[in-house]
Amino acid sequence: MASLDPSNIVPSGARYRRTEHSSFDVSDAGEFLVSNVKFRVAAPPARPLPIQTVVGHASCTLVRKVLGRTLQDGVADVTVLTVAPWDERSPTVWESAVKEAKRFVDAKTRASKELQHLDIAVEMIAEELTRLKYVSHIPAEEWTPSLPADWERIKDKVPEILNSHPATRGTTTSISLFKFGFSRDGARNPLTVYISVDYESEEAGWASVISEIEQYLDTYPYNLHVHIEHGGPEFFGGLYD
Repeated sequence: MASLDPSNIVPSGARYRRTEHSSFDVSDAGEFLVSNVKFRVAAPPARPLPIQTVVGHASCTLVRKVLGRTLQDGVADVTVLTVAPWDERSPTVWESAVKEAKRFVDAKTRASKELQHLDIAVEMIAEELTRLKYVSHIPAEEWTPSLPADWERIKDKVPEILNSHPATRGTTTSISLFKFGFSRDGARNPLTVYISVDYESEEAGWASVISEIEQYLDTYPYNLHVHIEHGGPEFFGGLYD
């Protein structure tokens, strides 16, 4: 994952706005909200990726001393971060685990004079969001005669779908087509319709958007994948868009 500029880690504006909550619970510190989106569950709700990891921050050192945990300070928030494999049970299991961990952390902080001033977040994140992703051009053998014309149709249809959902309406910053995945060998990564959206787009609403786009892409014979993320592919210059 890329990191934010360390000089700009104070939360402000849509870039640092927490995602919409899906549930809530109560701890010694009072009511807290929980966000539950694909690959991430957090309390309080997570901020958009990427986040800045600050090594040796004083708050992290203090919390580590009291709780005995390895911690991350992301966007000026001290966060107990757990990376774990994601499967179909994770949304339910992780939400229960995050709530339990948040109650434990809040109980510890309220009982500690050193930590009472901190609201420590708890987050579980999937390995898919921590691994490097690789981008490459479409190899010649996948440039079928029909692909350029079909891509023009896809580029017309996908924005219609995006604009039909409140979570992505009017927020698209780019739509591109390239090989995108976890393999260093770009040819092994899936042909992907990459969509970037601005930080006003609410990640909690992406699931239904992705599902509709996938159904549409399945009408084409290219085994196309779809990926949505905040920001934009400024470093993907020269690829197919």
